Amino acid sequence: SVLPDYMMPSYYSIIESIPLTSNGKVNRKALPEPEVVNNLVKKGYVSPQTDLEKKISNIWKEILQTEKVGIYDNFFEIGGDSIKSIQLQKELEKHFNINISIQTIFNNPQIHHLVNFFEQKDIEEDQINDRSEGVAFLSNLMSNE
Repeated sequence: SVLPDYMMPSYYSIIESIPLTSNGKVNRKALPEPEVVNNLVKKGYVSPQTDLEKKISNIWKEILQTEKVGIYDNFFEIGGDSIKSIQLQKELEKHFNINISIQTIFNNPQIHHLVNFFEQKDIEEDQINDRSEGVAFLSNLMSNE
């Protein structure tokens, strides 16, 4: 079974040992505070693996002016705002030749969400890899309707 996104931990911390009370229970008060680096809570970082994930990650890096973006990072938690979401919308449309709404970005704030969105639109990576192929693919879609 798969946990829904809202049940996934928002961050992970690696500690040498879990502090225990005299009764053997977890001493929550003795747990360390999460480390904050450059206003980012270190999360379970997962680097982009596929071409599509890498392309979206590069767009985010440029817009957010950061060097590291994982596929589970939330655009709005790592520096994105409404103005940057408009920039993201324009860049995604430019790079992938697809119409995407601002609402789609707000509803899909992680790279893995956007990849799922693209997959639901039946746009596969090999069709996105080359911009001219993407135009041909979308033209074929429209002519088949």
